[in-house]
Amino acid sequence: MKFSPSVLLIDTAFLNRAIADLNQLFSQKLQRDLDLIHPSLLLTYLALDAKFPRGDNNSVQALFLHDEMSAQLPHSSPCNLECQLSDNAFRSVVGEVSIHAFQPEGMSSLDEFLHESLRLVAAAEEVERIGVVADTLDPAEAQALYAALSACPAEKEITLFDMSPSAEALPAGIRHAILGYPVMKA
Repeated sequence: MKFSPSVLLIDTAFLNRAIADLNQLFSQKLQRDLDLIHPSLLLTYLALDAKFPRGDNNSVQALFLHDEMSAQLPHSSPCNLECQLSDNAFRSVVGEVSIHAFQPEGMSSLDEFLHESLRLVAAAEEVERIGVVADTLDPAEAQALYAALSACPAEKEITLFDMSPSAEALPAGIRHAILGYPVMKA
C-alpha cells in the first residue's frame, strides 16, 4: 500500500469506548442525547490537532483498525466501516482524506495489529506525520504501544491521541493530545 504523507492510525475499539464514555457522561449532564458524530468532521479535527498541514493539495489517509466487535462506529453516521466508509474519500481543510478499514482476521490481536501497522506506516519513506488513536490506560498495553512508538524514526512527526490527562511516560519526540477534544468538536 502506498501511503500519504499524513496518516491517521485509529484503534476503532478504543475510539468507540471513548466516544461511548463521553456520550454517557455528557448526556447525563445535559439530560439529552448527543448528536451523532460525522466521521469527516472527526477525522478533520484529529488531523488539525495532530498539526497536519492545511491545503487543497494535501492528502491524509485514515486507517481504521478494527475487529469483529468494532466494525461499526455506533455513535456516528454513517457508521459501518466496511460497507459505508472504507475506500471512500472527502475533501476538507487538510486536503483529501481517504478512509480505509482493516481487520486482523484472526492473525493477531487488535493491539498487536495496531503496533505492527504503526511500524509499517512509520517505516514508509513517504510518511512524514502520523496521528495514532490508541488506549494507554492499561499499563501493559501502554508499555507495548510506547515501545512501538519509540521504534519509529525520529524524523516522523507523531501525535498520540488518548484519554489520559498527561503523557509523562510518552517517548521523547512524541506529541500528546487528548482524544476528547476532537470528539466533542465533531
